[in-house]
Amino acid sequence: MSGGRVFQQALRVLDGMNLPSEATSDLLAVLEAARRDGQPAQMLYECGVAAGLTGTGLLDRCAALYLLVAAVNLCDDQIDGDVDYLDPPDRLAPSSQALLLLLAFSELLRAGLPAMTVAQAQRAFARIASFPNVEVRTRQWDLARYRLMAEETGGRQWATYLQMLWAGTPLEALAEPFALNGAVAAYVGEDLRVSDVRLTSLPAEDQRTVLAWTRTKLQALTDMKLRPGDILSQSILPLLDAAEAQLGGA
Repeated sequence: MSGGRVFQQALRVLDGMNLPSEATSDLLAVLEAARRDGQPAQMLYECGVAAGLTGTGLLDRCAALYLLVAAVNLCDDQIDGDVDYLDPPDRLAPSSQALLLLLAFSELLRAGLPAMTVAQAQRAFARIASFPNVEVRTRQWDLARYRLMAEETGGRQWATYLQMLWAGTPLEALAEPFALNGAVAAYVGEDLRVSDVRLTSLPAEDQRTVLAWTRTKLQALTDMKLRPGDILSQSILPLLDAAEAQLGGA
């Protein structure tokens, strides 16, 4: 699969660093975990192709962003107590995350992205990274907070990825609208897939509101007529159908 090419390019980045074997082994486990938690490498590749990127330019940007995605995924897993791929996680996860972040920023610049583009995206990302501090403190979810987290940690997070991936391409101006529709819908879809309490604890009527909201996101995504959007929609719609059927029978 094309996502495999992105993964292999990320491995080549690690190989070129001449890191201690222990560190390389840990980072490989983190990269594998990010691949296990969805298909971010494949989506990055599809988005890059949709923007007209090809060859090494495509793979270099996608691999750099995959390193960043893996670092963020590791952070999420730490928060949720799901780091079952590093031992001991409390001592190995922080350094592994720092390594991946530093490599990602370096590779984005080496891929030829303008420094200001990277700086602006990472400044936006720093704000997004503050929202897990809100989520961890949330004891009772409501509709407003759920939508906020979907937009910030879902939509705007991917907007920063795409602002860098699509920099200088015909799709550059679409990074935010694409992400605020596609990644928000994917956020809800993943919560449906794993029955996340932040969604399932909402009253049934609020859950229906979330599902209807997600359908509007998918329709907007379809209207953009981009292949990555079609792929996302096809994966999320069955989850919405099943959830609506279950709520309808409640």
